[in-house]
Amino acid sequence: MKSLQATVMTSRKIVQEMNRRASQRRLTVADAEKLLAMINELLRRVPDALNAQDPPPKESKQTGNHRLPDDWSPSEDILYWAEANCPTLDLNEEQEKFEVHYQSVGGARGLRKNWNLAFKSWLLNARKFESDRRARNPTKQTREEKREEITRATLRTDVDDPF
Repeated sequence: MKSLQATVMTSRKIVQEMNRRASQRRLTVADAEKLLAMINELLRRVPDALNAQDPPPKESKQTGNHRLPDDWSPSEDILYWAEANCPTLDLNEEQEKFEVHYQSVGGARGLRKNWNLAFKSWLLNARKFESDRRARNPTKQTREEKREEITRATLRTDVDDPF
């Protein structure tokens, strides 16, 4: 089928060239004979092109990829890494966002070979987005910072309050 398409495209180009030269009144008899010979050669190839079979489809490169299992949870190694490298992130919230995202994505975008590495990549991106957010709005606090501030305020109130 592809060879037939190529033949048709070539014949279209020849006809366009013939029309262009004819409109410029530069189409000589010799040019017309050459173009007609080319068209006849293409027409001779059409039956071959119709009988030609397309090459077999290539094997999928996605062997080994699979959807996120319903019972998936990050490995202990990834959790230790996250605690050490992403202390400001709420890991439970990020895991929930990760799972919801990949369970809702269809097609090839929802397939991964290694879900732990995909989650690590998710956390790295979340850390980057958080630092970008802080750079744009430096007064915005993370949940952890808010908790610490509330705890400090509560402790100060307890000390100052005699009752």
